Amino acid sequence: MSPSPPSTELLAAAAAPVRLERTPVTVALAPAGADLAAKVAALAPGHEVYLLLDGLRVIGDPGSLYQVELVAADARPPARIVGTFNVFGVAHAEGATAQRSFVVTAALRELAGSGALSVRLSPDPAAAPDARVEIGRISLLVQ
Repeated sequence: MSPSPPSTELLAAAAAPVRLERTPVTVALAPAGADLAAKVAALAPGHEVYLLLDGLRVIGDPGSLYQVELVAADARPPARIVGTFNVFGVAHAEGATAQRSFVVTAALRELAGSGALSVRLSPDPAAAPDARVEIGRISLLVQ
């Protein structure tokens, strides 16, 4: 008998798919239910919060990295870099999609009580002129 996958709980998500081009994009995360700060503070040991970028699809290969930040309206400083990603491999397979995930528990603990949360996705300045990447869903999940 194989073990069952760990359960996940949705904390917040973007309202719609996102298109990335050559300029930074900031996407609001709408909380799913109760107070996000309280849920993060009450995390059981061994659980982490992940920022999931799901359904990545390449229309125009950027040929560079995207920086990923969590941004809070009232925090000082207002943003925490949580990682970078590229679309290598996805860009070269027609019709392919991918996921990228980042452990954001520590950053979220710092930002969760600081107002509305967003994700900022910034391309490297060297991104190709025809860079276009779509993200089907952006979400914060506890696992």
